Amino acid sequence: MGDLTLGSKLRVAREMKGMDISTAAEKTKILPQMLRELEGDDFHRIPAPIYAKGFIRTYCECLDIDPQPLIDEYMDKHNQGRDMKSATEHKMAKKKRPKIPSLSQIIPKSTLEKPQLIKQLIGLVVVIILIILISLIGRCSSTQNTTYSKDAERAEQIITTPQDVYLIQPGIVEAK
Repeated sequence: MGDLTLGSKLRVAREMKGMDISTAAEKTKILPQMLRELEGDDFHRIPAPIYAKGFIRTYCECLDIDPQPLIDEYMDKHNQGRDMKSATEHKMAKKKRPKIPSLSQIIPKSTLEKPQLIKQLIGLVVVIILIILISLIGRCSSTQNTTYSKDAERAEQIITTPQDVYLIQPGIVEAK
């Protein structure tokens, strides 16, 4: 595969596996038209280099070939003046990124090693929540009882001391 183009290398690898485009498309979940364009070195319809790199990697993995040389070849030939790093530079940049601190680095080990303290804090929170709930329930029930007892007293007055009420005309009532 020495003088072959990137697309030709992909096509030869696929043919050597005895695979047709539709089978490769099924396995890679890449549209058959995109695979044909990759094999034809036609990268103009692929929206960005990151997609092309992903397609090449996925296609190579399907064909059981190492994707990195082909990705590097793509980046060398199709960078088109974009400010993109080659795959190896990108890997090196990843290694230089700062690590995200772990939980044990943020919270002192002495705190993490005292499960009793954590249990006590959880217990305290539960007790506070229970006290708040009980006080809210008490307020609601006392308000309801007061309203109920006032309504009961008024109804009792009406029942025990009836008034003489006469209907003079429709809508006009007179009490004596």
